[in-house]
Amino acid sequence: MNSLFENSINWERFSGTDREQIRCEIEDAFVHGEDYGLNVRIGLNFVMSAEEQKKVKDLLAMAVPDALSVNVYYDYDWENLATDRMTALRDLIPILIERCDSSMTNAVRADSIEIDEDCIRIGALGRIATDHLNSCAARELEGEVRRAMNRQYRVLFYNDEESYDEAEKALEQHARREMKEHAARSEKAVKAVKSAPAPRAFTLEKKTDRRRGGRMLLTKNLGGTVTPLKDLQADTGRVTVAGTIFHVDTRPVRNDKSLIMLLVTDKEFSAKLKFFIKNDEWEEIGNKLKAGTYITAAGETEWNRWDHSLDVMVRAIEIGEAPRRQDNYPGKKRVELHAHTKMSDMDAVSEVGDIIKRAASFGHPAIAITDHGVAQAFPDALKAADKINKDGEKIKILYGTEAYFVDDLVESVSGDAEMPLDGTFVCFDIETTGLSPLSDKITEIGAVKVVNGEVTDTFSTFANPEMPIPSKIVQLTGITDDMVKDAPSQSEAVSAFLEFAEGSVLVAHNAPFDTSFIRKACENMGVDYGFTSIDTVAILRAILP
Repeated sequence: MNSLFENSINWERFSGTDREQIRCEIEDAFVHGEDYGLNVRIGLNFVMSAEEQKKVKDLLAMAVPDALSVNVYYDYDWENLATDRMTALRDLIPILIERCDSSMTNAVRADSIEIDEDCIRIGALGRIATDHLNSCAARELEGEVRRAMNRQYRVLFYNDEESYDEAEKALEQHARREMKEHAARSEKAVKAVKSAPAPRAFTLEKKTDRRRGGRMLLTKNLGGTVTPLKDLQADTGRVTVAGTIFHVDTRPVRNDKSLIMLLVTDKEFSAKLKFFIKNDEWEEIGNKLKAGTYITAAGETEWNRWDHSLDVMVRAIEIGEAPRRQDNYPGKKRVELHAHTKMSDMDAVSEVGDIIKRAASFGHPAIAITDHGVAQAFPDALKAADKINKDGEKIKILYGTEAYFVDDLVESVSGDAEMPLDGTFVCFDIETTGLSPLSDKITEIGAVKVVNGEVTDTFSTFANPEMPIPSKIVQLTGITDDMVKDAPSQSEAVSAFLEFAEGSVLVAHNAPFDTSFIRKACENMGVDYGFTSIDTVAILRAILP
């Protein structure tokens, strides 16, 4: 066995077993190049406890101080176990539970694990924990056990009510004992303060004094300086905190009481506040302490050894309004000239009325609403301003927009014909044997006639180029010599197109190319071209550069 493990394992549980039969050794170790993390694989024929695994990981970290991280993987030899299989499984289950849901580790009773032929029953503390484990961890734990032992077990968590009652009683006794100790320390501190000379006035940087409004709950005479939640420590003692409730949890205990747990946030940090209260009293005030309520609470900080969290045992709570951001600048107030509302697609989420009310509360004399290319927020902006200004003008709305510029000087039209947008247009495309109208010929012409935005007619014809079509052009267009050998001649095909397009404006993608072949055919026939054309390539380059 590697000497690394000698001081990490509790050997008492192997009494009566020859140590030579116990295997625990490093099978593989390598350093990952990207993050320089040490990865170690350990083979063993027993299950290390979570505490033992932590010791091993710490020792490895000390042995390789340059490694930025240490990852340890365990391969269990289930066929040659140093302990019996059921003992190994009982040792493994708490580790697997922590891997599945570390927040529930302390809610599971390791001494209440029952294993039969195809089922593992595990005691949990409380109905809420039991339901959570059965819904979130049981299936995953079944998979972990199957992978570890190559055998399928059904995992079921049950509420160990007797152990839960004992734990709740111990928790309540601990809380009362801590409160008495804190009260004694507070009384001693008060006496010391009263007997000391008056201190010079000063202001703490991270704490702010604040007036409190609202109805007092649970007790009276709430006072003190509000401590930011991020500054709470286990030894802080008596504190006053403030924040918005985002979750409420209740847990029944003995003597018709409940343990109430409030999760609060001050937008920088979060904390758990808890207190014991009679059930009938909670029914009276519970509907006032709900998610979204802003509260100020006084109590004592304590370390929760069950949840491994820092809590505040509350003795007083007061409901009030959350402090709002203010603009206290004494000089001339600014004017926001570029405000976006939720009408700016994919750019903002605020209602225009809320923005205007906030600007007015800051004392701003005006605000500009400039959404992306729309004016849809203007009616609501007008209503919001009218409501604020009903007793005299307090804020002025500047109506604007982020407009889009289109270069309308782009040379996309060739010719001088005038045609309204609801007039007649012929959108056409041609295929040719090459790129030059001087040496190449047309092989196909296709067109649609659009009148007042509606397609009214179509035109399509092959044209005999009277020359072989290059193989590269065949690959590009799919038009072969056989397809055009019996087609109309160049003059016949172009004449039919000119008749179809008579009196219209031509439209083509890269119109100079398409119209150059039509012009050349007209020149060869001695016919006047005389069409005005629109190039969509030039238009799109201007709109989508």
